[in-house]
Amino acid sequence: MKTQKKKVVQRKVVPSRPPSGATIDTKVAADSLRDLNSSFVKGVLTRGEAAERDSEGKIASQATHEIEKSKDGSVQIKRVRFKAF
Repeated sequence: MKTQKKKVVQRKVVPSRPPSGATIDTKVAADSLRDLNSSFVKGVLTRGEAAERDSEGKIASQATHEIEKSKDGSVQIKRVRFKAF
């Protein structure tokens, strides 16, 4: 009876980090981060998970984020609590 040899499969090694000396386009990275941040903020505001503090300094019970408005009119959100399902 003949014995069959196992086929050897070579796998390509994928590096987990960029090789040393590699450069990253910081403008592209900053733009994509800004886009992700703005879409996250829009989503939180759309779902009603963000609210401004009332006159007593409290946030609505269903809100997980506080809305902070800058002097220039831009909106930022700050996490204040987690939502329990």
